[in-house]
Amino acid sequence: MSTRTIEWDSPEHEGVTEHYDDLYFLKKKPSEGSIVTARYKSTNVRLKVVERQGDSTSVAEVISVNSTDATNNGVDLHVGEHVLLPDDKRAFVSGSDEDE
Repeated sequence: MSTRTIEWDSPEHEGVTEHYDDLYFLKKKPSEGSIVTARYKSTNVRLKVVERQGDSTSVAEVISVNSTDATNNGVDLHVGEHVLLPDDKRAFVSGSDEDE
């Protein structure tokens, strides 16, 4: 299995780690089978954790890329691709104006 290293966007105020801040120890780290989200080129990317690599990184399979944003932002990630995702790059799903 080939695993790609990605330069993920910073989740800033929508980051999972930042959201739980001092309570992060209460939030379990993702495990095999967990579904997580990250941002790449301002696009929501949903991933399924395949395995953990060390204490703070997941090897994950891309299961969804927000196609509207991806087309506009030149995202070069594809469903089925395996990538490394550090825990501090995990984010909550970002809504769009269309969701309102």
